[in-house]
Amino acid sequence: MIEDHTPDRTVAPVALPELRPTGAGAQRSIDVLADVEATVSIVAGRARLTLAEAANLRPGSVVALDRGPEATVDILVNDHLAARGDVIVIDDHFAARIAELTPPRR
Repeated sequence: MIEDHTPDRTVAPVALPELRPTGAGAQRSIDVLADVEATVSIVAGRARLTLAEAANLRPGSVVALDRGPEATVDILVNDHLAARGDVIVIDDHFAARIAELTPPRR
């Protein structure tokens, strides 16, 4: 058994002031990031294949996904889930209509 020989201590919360930016960059806003590009991916589903199965894929092969045709799709921004949505068609192009935003990661 290990004995604690430290004297009794009182623990109290400390009130810290709110931190705010200072200096020349203090007035900048998120607008400085407006031109930063990000990769957006729409994922309709996933499948697990062995390497042998993947090597045997040919034009016309069918890969079953883990979701049905009416399921929502995942909308990824730089490989991080940002939203879920529905597949729609606009002028012969597939698109995704956002149905739900996901909370930001911490």
